[in-house]
Order: sequence, then C-alpha cells, then structure tokens
Amino acid sequence: MYPSYERIACISEATAEYLIRWCPGVAEKITIIPNGIPLDAFENAQPATLAHVPCDVTRLVFVGRFEAQKDHATLLRALAAVPDAHLLLVGDGPLRPRLEQLAQSLGIRTRVTFLGWRHDVAAVLKASDIYIHSTHSDGFGIAACEAMAAGLPVVASDVPGLAQVVAGAGILFPPGNAKALVHYLTALIKSPEQQREMSRASLQRARQFSIENTVDGCIRMYESVLGAGAVQVAEVR
Repeated sequence: MYPSYERIACISEATAEYLIRWCPGVAEKITIIPNGIPLDAFENAQPATLAHVPCDVTRLVFVGRFEAQKDHATLLRALAAVPDAHLLLVGDGPLRPRLEQLAQSLGIRTRVTFLGWRHDVAAVLKASDIYIHSTHSDGFGIAACEAMAAGLPVVASDVPGLAQVVAGAGILFPPGNAKALVHYLTALIKSPEQQREMSRASLQRARQFSIENTVDGCIRMYESVLGAGAVQVAEVR
C-alpha cells in the first residue's frame, strides 16, 4: 500500500524508523509531522473539583486506555512504595477489572481513583501535581504532551517516540521498572523546586506541539507534491 503514496506523514522519528524497517522502499517519501494539541485549552483550563480526592497529598495522574500497550501495573506497583500520594487514572478498557484487583492486592485501593472516561481531561490535569506516562510503547504520547501544556512535571517510560517528546523537559525511566519509578517520584515529590523547574520546562516544550504547527506541516507537505499529478498521502500514527 505505502509505495503508492507521494508522501507519507509520520508523527515521530520513531514511527518513521518502524515504517522504514517494515517497508524500506518508502524512506524518501516520509515527512515527519508531529501531533499537535490546542495549547490554550490545557494552559488555561480551570482545575476540576475532585471532592473525593485528598488535597493534602501529591496528586499523580495518568491518562491512557486500560489495554496491553499501556503499563498501569508498573505504576500501581510503584505507588505502593510512594506514601502520601494519590493516583488518578483517566481512561477505561478491558484491563480495568484486573488493575482494580491489583490495586486492592497491593493495599493501595484507597489511594487510587479510577475516573473512567472524562470530557474534562484538561481540568483533571490542572487539578493534579505530577503526570506519569507508564507504557510499553508509544509512537508519540499525545497525553504526555497535553500534560506538559497543562504545566505538569512529566515522568515517562523511556520508549521510542514518547521519549523524544519528553526528553530534556521531563524525567524518563526504564519501561517496566517500578523501582526506578519509585526513585524518581520520591525525589520529585520531596523537591517543590524541581517540580517548578519541570513545570516551566513542560510549558516551553509543549509549545513545539501546537496544533497550528501541525497544520502548517501538513500544508507544506501537500504543497510539495501539488503539480505532480494526483496527490495521495498517508498518515502513520
């Protein structure tokens, strides 16, 4: 399918590398156009009212489907060793019952709130203190980007795609390594100054991923092939 296209848009260098390994002949057709988000919607959101979540503890948050690609289990195991923290999980999916059982078995069920699907993710992020993106793979990590736009310090799995979005602005930990995650979270929670510095870095990094930049990239890609006959473009996410 891919060789028939004039251009192929990939959301990250990592996604492009995967595609080239799978279909080497398309390398010269690839254009990197990162995902984009409406920055104002996250920067200026008002914090959600979460009456059932304590205000006197650090609020950790993760937005992601409860599916095999994501790694909620490592996050839950880490939380068991991080006292005085409450975890907000936004999303749903087939693994939710198993993860609820894991939280129960770890003795942290009262410190985890399963929020399900939300239409006010920006508001939930604004009501949180630290964002954690624990996953086995992620070609970009738009939820982490949204968290940065909301001004949250970000701690994320060091996987291709996601790592390039977060590196230099947030903290990366080895995927699946709960012990390393505990180390980074404990240090970050104890250091309000580091949280403030990471918050500033998050806001700065998020500006690279505005929806306007994404639109401009798409326009430039189409313009590059106009006049060359019928235009066929694919997007690889």
